[in-house]
Amino acid sequence: MTDSLLKTISDNTNEYASQKLAEEKRSGGRQWEEVVLEDISCWLGIVLYMGVHSSPSVADYWEHDGLKPAHPIAQFMSQTRFEQIKRYFHVSSPKLELVTPTGQRLWHAKVNPVLEQLRKSSKAYRMPSTNVAVDEAMI
Repeated sequence: MTDSLLKTISDNTNEYASQKLAEEKRSGGRQWEEVVLEDISCWLGIVLYMGVHSSPSVADYWEHDGLKPAHPIAQFMSQTRFEQIKRYFHVSSPKLELVTPTGQRLWHAKVNPVLEQLRKSSKAYRMPSTNVAVDEAMI
């Protein structure tokens, strides 16, 4: 994950949040604070942590009752902030068209920025050996 990709994700998340909040037009509730690159980086780290240390509910990671293990993620982000980012998290632009003019559905459009970064990284860091076999199943 490069800084430019994280910046794209934070911009798209902010754009989606402002779009949804404008649509809802409700008073009260949680105040949205725009995310920055560091917020997205921290949020993704917490998601990875949650993948390694599974717990029955998200709230368990922030609970401090002495019966459950204390998770260090509470030092970096509050549960409310985590859930807000989760609600509005957007990798691609919310204005992105998901169907071509011919009617073909673009199933990968929502994650295209991540796919492009993976493609660039794969080309930059992986050099295949001289003996490479490609069969029709791979194509």
